[in-house]
Amino acid sequence: MPPRNKIMLQDTVVADPIGPTTREASAHQRDEFLATLAHELRNPLAAIRYAIDILYLEGVGPGAVERARGALDRQLAHMVRLVDDLLDASRISSGRVELRRELVDLAQVVRDAIEMSAPQLDRAGHELTVDLPATPVLVDGDPARLIQVMVNLLGNAAEYTPAAGHVTIALAIVGDEAVLHVRDDGIGIDGAELPRLFEMFAPVDRTHARQNGGFGVGLGISRRLVEGHGGTIVAKSGGLGRGSEFEVRLPLSHGRHPFTEDPSSAEPSRKPRALRIVVADDNEDAAAGLELMLAARGHAVFVAHDGADAVALAERVRPDAIVLDIGMPRLSGLEACREIRSQPWSADAVIVAVTGWGQAEDLRRSFEAGFDHHVVKPCDGTSLTELLERGRR
Repeated sequence: MPPRNKIMLQDTVVADPIGPTTREASAHQRDEFLATLAHELRNPLAAIRYAIDILYLEGVGPGAVERARGALDRQLAHMVRLVDDLLDASRISSGRVELRRELVDLAQVVRDAIEMSAPQLDRAGHELTVDLPATPVLVDGDPARLIQVMVNLLGNAAEYTPAAGHVTIALAIVGDEAVLHVRDDGIGIDGAELPRLFEMFAPVDRTHARQNGGFGVGLGISRRLVEGHGGTIVAKSGGLGRGSEFEVRLPLSHGRHPFTEDPSSAEPSRKPRALRIVVADDNEDAAAGLELMLAARGHAVFVAHDGADAVALAERVRPDAIVLDIGMPRLSGLEACREIRSQPWSADAVIVAVTGWGQAEDLRRSFEAGFDHHVVKPCDGTSLTELLERGRR
């Protein structure tokens, strides 16, 4: 057995280039992150557990039931955000994020981010000041990822500013760049922490004022996304208790502003009709939940719990729509979809993958197998129903 902190390479003993000190620091950082991970996941899980207990109680008034439902909705959304942050951090750290660039009005991106951040700002009682130019600020970028950056910055300002604080977001054109500032009068940042602020998973000591939880990866993700757009992001602060400011610079695009689609060319709205829907998921609770939700919308729902049964059920029912989990016994959702698509009757059926697998490779495999849509769990029931009612792409 080789000595501790040594590496055996072709029968030659060489010193470990990492060394025990660096390994101990890395292990300590890992342990701190895992502790944060457990803490941040347990908090919403506890709230969900309490809300479920309330719903099971007899004689509970409608007000308490409504509060419990609201708590379930909020905490589920919070857990989805935590998981998305983890996945984004992993993908970005390994360079596996693809930016879908198009001509984007950054002013509209800011407006969309404000709309998404409004609930968090309102809960804290913050006053938001917005300063946007009257003309479009055009950049070549991925609108979803740019919105993510702005939401992260606004959320950071809301989280680290005491209640009833002030947050400002301002956008301007400076030379050949779009320059965005997000300022707050919150707890500020110690000068010693500024160099580490954008490091992924690096703990920064601002925990005493945390309100909404998280893993502390939002700023690291934002930096990678901004740099992927050819821009820069920097943080400034006068010190603890003196607020903070984040500046984002992105190169302007020299393309033309995209035209607005003629409203007369839009597809006319149509009233949803009752559908025959096959739902297949080996998680019986998930399948039952989908069955109840879709049946409540007036659809006829047929349930299977593995891929082989789903294929047989679909052949018998000839449904208008099919919802398949990917990881199922006997036949996977991919295999089941291929078998169903080999039948002529399935040409008009919309097939949706509802799965926990959400990487780019997973989406590619789904579409190659014949799925029309790929939805990552947990999904919004209303959005899923609209996909099924809309029919094939």
